[in-house]
This record gives sequence, structure tokens and C-alpha cells, in this order.
Amino acid sequence: MTNEQDGGQGGIYAILIIIVILILAAVLYMSGAFGGAGEDADVEADVNIEAPETPGGEGGGP
Repeated sequence: MTNEQDGGQGGIYAILIIIVILILAAVLYMSGAFGGAGEDADVEADVNIEAPETPGGEGGGP
């Protein structure tokens, strides 16, 4: 099949597909899909959990 038979669009589609694959690979690489963070990654999580209030005010007894 030559470019004359498919309207000359085969090369354009091939280039577009390659660009899409490169963009997808870059996004996956940046998100860490190809290995992710190792065990030496320093992950800090600051979680604040509030204690529920008791109906009788403070003290927490029955």
C-alpha cells in the first residue's frame, strides 16, 4: 500500500500515534508508575483526629 492508495494520511497517523504514546509514557513516568517511590522515600503525613464530644460534657465517663 502506498501513500497514493490511502490518501497520503498514513504517515500523519503514524506520527500522531507515536506522539500520543510518548505523552502517555511521560505521564506514567512522572506519576511513578514505572517503579514508584522506593522504601527510602520520606513520606510525611500529618493527620489530626478530633475526639468525639460526650453528651455530658467533658470527662468521658458513663
